[in-house]
Amino acid sequence: MEGLKLTGYFRGCFCGSKWGKARKEQNWTLLCKTVPAICKRFKELPNSVRRILNMSHLKNEWGYTQKADSVHIPYPLQVCIEDMVMERIVLGEEVTMQFVANTMSFAIDLWNESVGTMQNLFYEKSLEMLQQQDANFANLSEDALVMMDQAGAHISKTYRKLQMQWHNKLVWLAWHQRGYTSQLDIARWLFDGNQQSVIAQLQRSRDSMTRLCHLTELPEFAGEEDGEMEHMRMHQIDGETSYQWAIQLNEDVSSRRLLPEYVGKILGMRVCKFAQEHASWEGAIRKRAEMGKPLTNTQQVRHTVFLASAQEKLIFCKRRKRLICDAKQVNKECFALELNLSDDATKLTLAPVRGTAHRLVLLKAGTMDAAALIPSELDRPVPGDIVPDDQSDGDVENEGEPLGEDQIRDYADQMHQFNNPADAIEEEAGVDVLADSDDDLEALGLSHV
Repeated sequence: MEGLKLTGYFRGCFCGSKWGKARKEQNWTLLCKTVPAICKRFKELPNSVRRILNMSHLKNEWGYTQKADSVHIPYPLQVCIEDMVMERIVLGEEVTMQFVANTMSFAIDLWNESVGTMQNLFYEKSLEMLQQQDANFANLSEDALVMMDQAGAHISKTYRKLQMQWHNKLVWLAWHQRGYTSQLDIARWLFDGNQQSVIAQLQRSRDSMTRLCHLTELPEFAGEEDGEMEHMRMHQIDGETSYQWAIQLNEDVSSRRLLPEYVGKILGMRVCKFAQEHASWEGAIRKRAEMGKPLTNTQQVRHTVFLASAQEKLIFCKRRKRLICDAKQVNKECFALELNLSDDATKLTLAPVRGTAHRLVLLKAGTMDAAALIPSELDRPVPGDIVPDDQSDGDVENEGEPLGEDQIRDYADQMHQFNNPADAIEEEAGVDVLADSDDDLEALGLSHV
């Protein structure tokens, strides 16, 4: 120590010396026994040796490469944790934050234990390699050591990036052409050292895209794909649940008759719309009652109109399988139904115009009868006096067009709320009491002009 003349290094009698700390961190005691030639030449371990020993602190670099706030969960471990959590969710178990935290803690501890075991094995093998190459490292010049350090940093950085894109041939092919990697590196990283496989992959395949871009001939379609798509649309897959409307006489379950899909779709939309508006009005009435007031005159008129709309007359065409809203389109292939809506599901009824009412029920089944016909109890001709004359062509277009994806999702949500009223969230009424409402005018002794 006295002959080395190390600037800043000193020995202390009552405190740990700087050299003692460096000697402990860099394992100089062990290295002097293993690689005496290297330790005799260098005052500090070169980065090439530090990388071989997997040391986190490199010379002439600020900070540590592995600190508690800079180490992230590796991607394979993230996938493992996600799979374990999703498995619990799929099984229907409740997943809490504490469960996820415990799962992550367990996986990280197991990962660190495995990595620590591998690092110990690498450390032992690295010491053996250093012991064998002690004389060679000691005889290298300073420039050669610098080049070795740069090559080690370059290879480790390149390998980490290439590992993330190993499946992308264009990436490592471009790196090889630009000189970022060598053929030997690619063979060692991706092909278990087989350079012949690398050469085969690097060969150009001329005109390989011609087969894909040859569009002079059109393929022949036999219509099987269309039939398969129609079958998939009309038939449920295994485990799928469907809802279908049906009618029955009072409480007689044996008298149930399924309704066609095009009829049930319109009935479901009307029922859900009525249920939403009824819940909105109930909220408005309850809100006014809490204030000690009834509905305003304007609200009362609108509420009366709403109650009158609980009975609807609907006309369907059996051939076109759609709702008819224009009196000019009514013909002998049409039938008329009278729908009576209610907030009580047991009071929903459906009947032919001026006929016997049947109770309307919603059935849940594993498969849906897409070929259901209109029951004979409802298949009655349309009387000439029930079709209103003020229907517009816009109503015809809107009712006749197929539902879009957003409409289908809204319809499904409405059906769920209708079947599960306890799960539905009560919405605020859409009717607000303004400062100049009828109640306020009456309280002040005023009236509208």
